[in-house]
Amino acid sequence: MMMNKRLIGMVPESRKYVAACVAIQWGNLVVNVTAMTAVARTLAALYQKTVTAREAGVTALVLLCALAARFLCVRGSSRMSFLASRTVKKTLRNRIYEKLLALGASYDSRVQTSEIVQVAVEGVDQLETYFGAYLPQFFYAMLAPLTLLLRRARIAHHQVIPHRSLGQIRRKADIGHSRCQRRLAEVADLRAAERHAAGIARRP
Repeated sequence: MMMNKRLIGMVPESRKYVAACVAIQWGNLVVNVTAMTAVARTLAALYQKTVTAREAGVTALVLLCALAARFLCVRGSSRMSFLASRTVKKTLRNRIYEKLLALGASYDSRVQTSEIVQVAVEGVDQLETYFGAYLPQFFYAMLAPLTLLLRRARIAHHQVIPHRSLGQIRRKADIGHSRCQRRLAEVADLRAAERHAAGIARRP
C-alpha cells in the first residue's frame, strides 16, 4: 500500500488529524528516550557507586512523568486517528450521495444499486484503516529513525569518560596485570619444583 495523492487530496480536512497523530506518536518516542536515558544514567552511577538519593529520586520522578505522558500520548493518538477516519468517511459518503443526486433517478442505468451500497458502506469503511493507521505510521516510520539517529549522534558527540572513571579503569588494569604476573611466577616456580623433584627421582 502506497500513498494515494488523489485520495488524500479529496479529503484535505483529514490532514491536520493525521499530522497531529504523527506529532503525538513522535512525542511518545521522545518521552521514551528521555526515560531510558535517565534510567541508564542512574544505572551507570549505581555501577560506579556514585549514585545519590537525589539522583534516584529524580529518576523515579522522570519515570512517573513518562508513564503519565505515554498514557496521554496513546489516548491522543487514538483520538486523532478516530477523527481522521471519521472525517474521511463523512466526506466521501457525502460526495457519493451528491453524485447520485446529480445522476438522478436514472443512475441505475450506469451502475448497480448493490455496487453503490457496497462502495458507500464497506468501501468507505476500509479507508478508516488507511487514514487512521497507515498514513500516521507511514510518516512516523520515517521520522522515528531520524530522531533516534540524531539522539545517538548527540550522545556520541558529548560523551566523555570522567577522570575518576578513567582512573578506576587504569587501577583495575594495573591490578589485573599484577595478578597475572604473580600467577605466571607461581606457575614457573611450580614447574621448577616439578623438574627438581623429577631429577631427584632419577638418581640411583
